[in-house]
Amino acid sequence: MAHKDFGIRFAIEGRRYEAVGFLNEYEPTIPGHEMLKRTDGENCGANNFQDLAFIRERFSRLPAVLNQFLLIINNSAMYSGRSTRCFVWQGDRWGIIVVDIDDISYGAGYLVLRRLS
Repeated sequence: MAHKDFGIRFAIEGRRYEAVGFLNEYEPTIPGHEMLKRTDGENCGANNFQDLAFIRERFSRLPAVLNQFLLIINNSAMYSGRSTRCFVWQGDRWGIIVVDIDDISYGAGYLVLRRLS
């Protein structure tokens, strides 16, 4: 199964989300702008500030299976178009970091978090 076919759906207080892959088969990494392009616009696509705050206040409700991934917030427009936020499991809790979309390549350890309609 290709990374792009991988997805984890979950709900928190009635809001539905999914964390999805984006790599084609045999593709080790891709640039950040391509990652967001491949996952944007589907199932409502991007998250907004309200989703970011909502999830941050409810980190303990994220499915444990997501702990092994870095979760990219699919809305670079919130952050000047060059960077975005990423939820990171830090051993015993979730944290948030800023990642530059163009400076690193994204591989199988990342999933894009998006809101479902």
